[in-house]
Amino acid sequence: MTDPRFGERLLPSIQKLPKGAGVIFRNYDAPNRLNMFHDIAKICRRRGLKLIFAGDIEGCMKHNIEGYYYGRPQRITKRYNNITLFGVHDAHEIRKAQILGADAYMVSPVFSTNSHKGQRPLGLLRFRQLRQLCNKPVIALGGMNQARFQSISNVHGYAAIDGLIQ
Repeated sequence: MTDPRFGERLLPSIQKLPKGAGVIFRNYDAPNRLNMFHDIAKICRRRGLKLIFAGDIEGCMKHNIEGYYYGRPQRITKRYNNITLFGVHDAHEIRKAQILGADAYMVSPVFSTNSHKGQRPLGLLRFRQLRQLCNKPVIALGGMNQARFQSISNVHGYAAIDGLIQ
């Protein structure tokens, strides 16, 4: 997931991602957001990475990307033929995302995270309980890195910010 904390390390970090990985482009308030997006899109195309957009859905559809990240489940006014990701934090949000047609769930926060300081993490037991409620692929989010991902079973992948900043 992109974040202003990456700073100048954003593009080099994306270039290090393994083939088949993906980028959720956020940086909502960046003054050069469109240029940043185009730079990331070039890297993703060249390296075979998925590109998921967060923010203005109409804007993302103009760029032929693989999917859209909604964050917490919310009403969808227009459905497109691409991947639809929702961030979910409890059983109620999972049910809501299912009704809205989620293609995958980003269950969070598994562990403590700098992105949401002070928010109580789910922990592995609660994460596993929520994962069982999901009827589509689950992506673990919140304090994730490769070592923590390897300690979790039956998930499609993980998303990270601080875990990727090097």
